[in-house]
Amino acid sequence: MNHALLPNLDRCSLFRRWTDPVTGITSHVLSQRAAPLQQSFYFTNRSFSADGRYLWFYCAHPPSGNAEIGRTLGVADFNRETVTWFPDTAFRDVSPFIDAATADACWCWEYSVFCRSPDPNAPVEQVNSVPESVHKNRYGKRLSTHLTLSANRREFLIDAHLGHEWCIGSLPLDGGAFQVWQTLNRCYNHAQFSPTDPDVALIAQDWWTQ
Repeated sequence: MNHALLPNLDRCSLFRRWTDPVTGITSHVLSQRAAPLQQSFYFTNRSFSADGRYLWFYCAHPPSGNAEIGRTLGVADFNRETVTWFPDTAFRDVSPFIDAATADACWCWEYSVFCRSPDPNAPVEQVNSVPESVHKNRYGKRLSTHLTLSANRREFLIDAHLGHEWCIGSLPLDGGAFQVWQTLNRCYNHAQFSPTDPDVALIAQDWWTQ
């Protein structure tokens, strides 16, 4: 994003300054609360809208949930200087994706991708789902590690962990059929579309040791 569009946090009532006494580095901490625990996004995931107005973040309400399941989303609106919690945004893994152009948040739950606007009065919309012929009603540890959008803005990349299989493919935003690229019997995750080429993706082989 254009860093010139980032809000001046020193002038924003939502944040307070904190300086590390050892390093001298100053951070800005979101002090207005929408949930008992508030956490920044996983480092690969965009959290700001392109115009710098909205900042999305993870929310949690202990003792429920953990790092893989049970977190939801909140958003800070710098124009109105408000924070809002959305209890209808429960997600798995670190799947939330912020569309910089629209400021909408998308996330994975069970076998589907959902989306909502930062407008508190807007409804949640279901973008698309992996069909039963693929998921076979198996337990899904995740549908996507972190959602990424293809460079042509037509598909989300899926690296689903279903039962004892890992399914890689693309899920169209227009509701079209899920395209299975490959099904594997070992862990492949952290899949990400290239930001410039819709035909290129990175997929990592992770912790599998057998």
